[in-house]
Amino acid sequence: MPIQTVAETLASNIRAYRQLRGLDQAALARRMRSLGFGWRRVTVSEVERNQRNVIVAELLGLTLALDATVQQLVDTRGPEGRRGPDLLLSGLQLVDPHRPAPAVVDDVDSVGSGDIRTVVTVPPADATALVCPHKAYAETEWVDNQAQSMFVKPVKEPVS
Repeated sequence: MPIQTVAETLASNIRAYRQLRGLDQAALARRMRSLGFGWRRVTVSEVERNQRNVIVAELLGLTLALDATVQQLVDTRGPEGRRGPDLLLSGLQLVDPHRPAPAVVDDVDSVGSGDIRTVVTVPPADATALVCPHKAYAETEWVDNQAQSMFVKPVKEPVS
């Protein structure tokens, strides 16, 4: 199974969910600005090309702006939810990226300092374990890409 880093996954999913919602890059930037982030169209472009990291606060803003969850944004399967590569939690590259990676790999730092680093990969279906189970979800009302209101609604528990 191939692997994909969190940054690569986030970049491609931001683009996919933006397009799925019918937003251009400028519209997403306006939504992010309305949430208090100084994003411009070029910021969206840099994020989608994995040339700029997203901080946690921006990630949460993106969940509102894209009407998606953190879990959806880090799911390597993308919006279709079909098949996807394992999620690589760090930017460390494995020796053979075409060989399936075990769940945990000990990798000696190439600098020779003797540091042992752990490379962790997560199957796409298990990415939900990295995100808190949701008891509620946020719904945002948008008018001309300006946040008008946000409601937090409880998730209905299945009846057993």
